Amino acid sequence: MTLSRNDTAFLKGIAILMIVIHNFCHWLPMAVPENEYTFDATRIWQYWEYLQNGRPHLVLNFFSHFGHYGVALFLFLSGYGLVKKYERNEAPKVSVLRFMTAHALKLWKLMVPAILLFILTETIFRDGFSRDWKWVVHLLTYTSNLVPVAHFIMGPWWFFSLILQCYLLYRLVFFPFRKGGVLWGVTLATLALQVFFYAADIRFSWNGESVEALTYLRYNAPGHLFPFALGIGYARQEFSVKALPVLLTGVVLTIVSAFNVWLWLLSPLFALMATLPLAQIVGEGKFRRLLQRIGPISAAIFALHPIVRHYTILPACRALRMEEPTLVYGAVLFYLLVTLLLAWSYTRLNEQLSTSRHL
Repeated sequence: MTLSRNDTAFLKGIAILMIVIHNFCHWLPMAVPENEYTFDATRIWQYWEYLQNGRPHLVLNFFSHFGHYGVALFLFLSGYGLVKKYERNEAPKVSVLRFMTAHALKLWKLMVPAILLFILTETIFRDGFSRDWKWVVHLLTYTSNLVPVAHFIMGPWWFFSLILQCYLLYRLVFFPFRKGGVLWGVTLATLALQVFFYAADIRFSWNGESVEALTYLRYNAPGHLFPFALGIGYARQEFSVKALPVLLTGVVLTIVSAFNVWLWLLSPLFALMATLPLAQIVGEGKFRRLLQRIGPISAAIFALHPIVRHYTILPACRALRMEEPTLVYGAVLFYLLVTLLLAWSYTRLNEQLSTSRHL
């Protein structure tokens, strides 16, 4: 199954909504935590208890626990897109320096306005920017994830460092050495390392704080390489599948893997099986067109949504404690709408500036 531009836009729309809703919901007081960086079986049993007792906010808790798999979908599409762009016969050869500079600049165009906007809003609404400025430097130099005890300014922005690491791995290793043995050898090695870190409960000390080696690894490219490599591998050797059986199998395996740590390490594959077939299954209509429009602005949505969350999460938490579900879901909807509006405005402004420069 070849993914068309519309397919990738549609899937990016799914991925970014999963991430954005997840990043809001897991801050709520009733949230079931996710197993993204390390595994704790009690978390899925907590959600199972919610289901059994008919507790409220099951949907919000679903996104809280499972929504982070939108990251796996994004990484898959990133790997897929790199192959389609740089490994075509007519694709121009790009040096490592030029490749990395181009991608770093693309990310800076997102990060710098977002960080400036956050500093501005903090200064206006929170009586000044009181954060440690060294973390601004770490974010802008893509080194934040390399610090074992990372105090991120805004949590989700760690992804910028991760994706740039993936780009570097692609250009240095997977692009020049395109045999499957290299791609899957490196990927299996990172999975084996995660197994070892978890089984041996490897920890180390950093500035007097205890750090789980597995958590540190999964904040960086080796811990998230699996879905990125799947995107590269699939782009190089596409194959046809029956969409519905694959989707149903993926849903079942994703749920089962939430109860078992060894399956959990493979869960990005299962999550991809549960989401990629949607590009075939969901036909033309308003829903698909909406997601196809969200997809192209997904990068801007990702950069800006932490700022909107910063100012809308507290009213949602208060509404939840007051047991006002209408206000809770109203806060989520308001957060999504403001984020989409900001991202669309930012993208349009960039397009207009780019057009004016070429006149």
